[in-house]
Amino acid sequence: YKRQPPRLRDLVQARLVGLQAEDRDVLDAASILGFEFDPGLLAEVLEHATLGVLQRLGRLERTHHLVHSRGRLCAFDHHVLQELLYAELPPTLRRAYHAAAGEALRHRIDDVAESGAAAVDVCRHLLEAERSAQAMDWLEPALDHLLENHMHARAVELIDRVLSEPELLDGSARARLLLRKAERLQLLGRAADEARALQDALCMVSPTHDPLLSATAFTRLGDHLRLTGHPERAREFLDRAVTLARRSGSRRAIADATCRLGVVLDALGRHEDARTVLERCVRGANQAGDHRAESRARRNLAEALLHLGEGAQALDELRASLTLCE
Repeated sequence: YKRQPPRLRDLVQARLVGLQAEDRDVLDAASILGFEFDPGLLAEVLEHATLGVLQRLGRLERTHHLVHSRGRLCAFDHHVLQELLYAELPPTLRRAYHAAAGEALRHRIDDVAESGAAAVDVCRHLLEAERSAQAMDWLEPALDHLLENHMHARAVELIDRVLSEPELLDGSARARLLLRKAERLQLLGRAADEARALQDALCMVSPTHDPLLSATAFTRLGDHLRLTGHPERAREFLDRAVTLARRSGSRRAIADATCRLGVVLDALGRHEDARTVLERCVRGANQAGDHRAESRARRNLAEALLHLGEGAQALDELRASLTLCE
């Protein structure tokens, strides 16, 4: 709101002058629900009858043009209006409204795992109500929904809000959340922010106490360095990732780190080394029954074989990779 030009803020503020206290209460409570809101949920937050809230919203629309009907929902006349109302709420009242909205939404949901978009709203309201521990019950379904719907910027915002609570998560949990944040940042093309998230995750984990999580962090950072044009540094991180993955005993982690290392070796012109590493990766993925990892390893092996001038064998590997995808 404060980023808006002062003249625009003054114009919006002037539209609120002279409102009845009850009208302002309705608008204040609606502002915590967002630019577009459900009047039924608003009534629950205010603990008022739905009909009475709808009537008041109708008067605000007809007389002041501050809100508008949108089917079963309502919306503010301008984003700045909603932002101004929210910014001017006393912190204690804002938290109380968020808590009421979170509780109202929770009671509407039968299955947390299948809650979808509602989980995002519940998580956000509980966080803003400073009920962070309760919000964590909704974080996974919220992030799953945002990922499935390609809403990566909102996922990053939600993760950052959780990470802003220093006492909420221990080191390993924070590292896992930072790795999830890095995934979204990569999809958004925000390479510098992705690197910071990965480095922060790496600082949070102990290779001794959690070699699997450490292997994952080293693998992700190594892959990031490869994609951003630093293959030699990527190789160093991926060598370390392979060692930690083997220590963890996770076949999937071993296959992932090894496959990415093979790609980096190929990029460095070490095609024979890449072939050796990727053939080992193919065998490991095959033994683990991980068809997806085996398909990826065979595809990367085909590229290394092409660089070695072995086109016929490369074609065989590509065919095998495609068969595994069927």
